[in-house]
Amino acid sequence: MKVELRKVKVYDEMSRETTAFNAELWIDGKLAATCMNDGGGGDHMIHYVDRHHGQSAYETAFDAWTMDADLWIGEEVERIALEKQLRRSCGRNTLIRLEGDAPNEWRTFKPAMKYTPEFGVQLRAKHGANLIEIINERFVK
Repeated sequence: MKVELRKVKVYDEMSRETTAFNAELWIDGKLAATCMNDGGGGDHMIHYVDRHHGQSAYETAFDAWTMDADLWIGEEVERIALEKQLRRSCGRNTLIRLEGDAPNEWRTFKPAMKYTPEFGVQLRAKHGANLIEIINERFVK
């Protein structure tokens, strides 16, 4: 079964205790539900398109696929939001991770250095085994 969130929109200005967002939940290529959180705390709201709460075929399939729907949706929203932020930052700068950096921590260059493959070679030569990742390379086509 393929499960994905699409059209994720995060509202940072509304986020207080939780991340405010809205998104679509797709199961096997079909729109199954809309998901949202108002940012004030509490669980995500999931509205299945067949409107049979507790008896929805989509709800049954999704619950069987994941141990905790609320947790999966929250982690996926955060992953997508981080990916969008990184993609935007990589357009202006080179982002790297070195040994000792946290999983969601990266370094940039001042003044900004736009990524090129040649700059990547220089970074690998300079940092060697301490270079975990050049984040820009995630988005190179």
